[in-house]
Amino acid sequence: MFLVKNQQNRFSLLSKPEGDVFAEMMPALTVIKGEEFRAEIVSETADTLVSEAEGLRFRDVFSFATENRVEIKRTIINTSDHRIRFKSIFEVKTGFKPDHYVFPGFSYNGNEFDGESCDGRSAGVDTGMADFFGGTKKTNTPKGLTCEGQPWVFAYDREGIPSCTLSEDDTHGLALFVSDIDEESLRSADSLILDGDGRMRHRVFHPVSELPYTYGRKNMMTEPYEEYMFLVPGGRITLTLELFFCVPKFKNYATANLMEEADSVFTKDKEPCLTRDRVWDLGISFFRFLEKDCHGTPMLAGHYSDKLFRIMHSGHLYGKEMAIAMEDPSNTYLSEFSSRYEIGWADQGAMTARLLAMDAFKKGDKEQLTLATRILDGYVSTQWENGLLYPFFSHNFVEDPAKRTLPDSCNMGWAMTELVRSYHLFKDNGIDKPEYLEFSRKLADFAVDHYSPEFGFGKSWNEDGSMRATAGGAGAFMIMGLTEVYKTIKDERYLETAKKAMDFYYERDLDNFVCTAGALDCLCVDKETAYPFVRAGLDIYEATGDKLWLTRAEKAAYYFFSWMFWYDAIYPVDAEFTKYGYYTTGGTLISAEHSALDPWGALLVADLFKLWHLTGNEHFRRWAKLTWCNALLGITMEEGVSIHGSVRPLGSQNEGFFHCRWTKYRPTPEERGHFNDNLQTWMGAWRLYTIAAMTEEDLDCLE
Repeated sequence: MFLVKNQQNRFSLLSKPEGDVFAEMMPALTVIKGEEFRAEIVSETADTLVSEAEGLRFRDVFSFATENRVEIKRTIINTSDHRIRFKSIFEVKTGFKPDHYVFPGFSYNGNEFDGESCDGRSAGVDTGMADFFGGTKKTNTPKGLTCEGQPWVFAYDREGIPSCTLSEDDTHGLALFVSDIDEESLRSADSLILDGDGRMRHRVFHPVSELPYTYGRKNMMTEPYEEYMFLVPGGRITLTLELFFCVPKFKNYATANLMEEADSVFTKDKEPCLTRDRVWDLGISFFRFLEKDCHGTPMLAGHYSDKLFRIMHSGHLYGKEMAIAMEDPSNTYLSEFSSRYEIGWADQGAMTARLLAMDAFKKGDKEQLTLATRILDGYVSTQWENGLLYPFFSHNFVEDPAKRTLPDSCNMGWAMTELVRSYHLFKDNGIDKPEYLEFSRKLADFAVDHYSPEFGFGKSWNEDGSMRATAGGAGAFMIMGLTEVYKTIKDERYLETAKKAMDFYYERDLDNFVCTAGALDCLCVDKETAYPFVRAGLDIYEATGDKLWLTRAEKAAYYFFSWMFWYDAIYPVDAEFTKYGYYTTGGTLISAEHSALDPWGALLVADLFKLWHLTGNEHFRRWAKLTWCNALLGITMEEGVSIHGSVRPLGSQNEGFFHCRWTKYRPTPEERGHFNDNLQTWMGAWRLYTIAAMTEEDLDCLE
């Protein structure tokens, strides 16, 4: 790869001397006093562009950092006799016509699955709520490349690779992003513009901007946000950017190449703040804290939060009304409000019970074993003849059918998976629980009988087993359940149905580098849905030896970790992230709708190590450690720790870390770097599951 000058006073990136043009570096652009223009080229050499405009002199120096990455050093000097206010915009235009693009961790080819487009016609303006934000409020998440005819501009901290835009076709991939070498380089923004000739213009702005609106809270737009640079006479600043180009690893998967390159750009290694033994004990402590009675059956509450959580989470309480509600202490103290005892998904009732039983077997704790057994027995006792059950144990005692949550494929997949695992755990410890295996078998039979070539497993069913909702990819969890049951009950129908479903979801979703709506609280592009494809892919590979399934597990892992942070975003000294020692590296962005970080990556650590062993790809091991270290941040390690005025139980951790200008739990979105107050069980369940699933040798690699 090398740079070459062409006749238009631009530079081209070539794959080889006779190869295709990857991109053209355009002359410097800048915004001064709100006006955008292309600066006149003053001079140029083989690896440098110099331009000058209204007292600012730009000098861009290009050098190859690796075979596939050019580092760009932009130096800006104020040559005038007065202070200048400005923005720097660096632009690259592709030499090919992309058919796919990504803002890693935020927008996947425009998030077309996600709601209606924000084009000024369908978005609408809620004038009644405008005063809550000081301006208009849009009611969507960002989609596509433009809003109301203007390009979207997103701040660096919305994306796992800072200010990163990537576009690709079958044989070219190009990404532009910034370095974290210093604060001036990192604090930036990005944009993509599709030209009329079909080529893509990648832009990086310095400093931070969000235009034409800020995606400030769930499904809502808030006011635009802009910052400017200032230079005094003779002042200078140097900004570092990175330009990466590749032949995509798989079609639509140039982001996979980029992620591996990111390991050589963002080299901050992390170490766990807790030993695995301490992680285990803290997890069990929090599980035990949440024990409650539900109509004579012990259950774990699953959620420990404030009274406002449900309505805030739904997005129906915000702005001034939220601020007023938060002034009432009765609304903000933490407790087990609205306990539902969900078997899978967010509460992970079956998994936490299995982990409690595992701990009890190790320690000889008969009382805890009885608790775990009664929880599992309780779930099994509510299964219907067709194999389904209410995902919330408490809904078996709700009289009004309209208030019962019907079975969904995410919960049913987790239930199928965890009960067969529980069957083996008890059997290995001398206790026969055939009803656990029968529970999973009935669900597996239901999955086989209700698979559809049109929509896979769909999303939810009515009580009689008829289809209720089909959208999204939550059916992936049913595939995971089928492969888990197949390991014990060698019914080929289970394996063949799993294969068919994998074919369907890959052709529709993952081969296009997207997953959707596996998280049940948002109908959008997300990352959670990718996990069962990793797990099931490895299971099918081990059952068949066919490397297709190993490759598919790899692709799902690449997609999942495209939502991971590779760097530490910058926060003020009074931010909660700073106060409590939270950093963003290794955290995983939740979804296109939920611009927050969580410790979800902990669930994939064991599978990433397995991929490392099977493929020899060291990146999987590194990403596993980064996400593991992040997943330990914010766990309550001592009794009496108080955050936001409430004492947190030992072993608890909030499930959301709000890293950018977006929130559901604050009156305004400007407070970057804060914790929420929803303390759930799934985070601890992921960590304990991982510890239990890994070998001692692999666990040692995490410490």
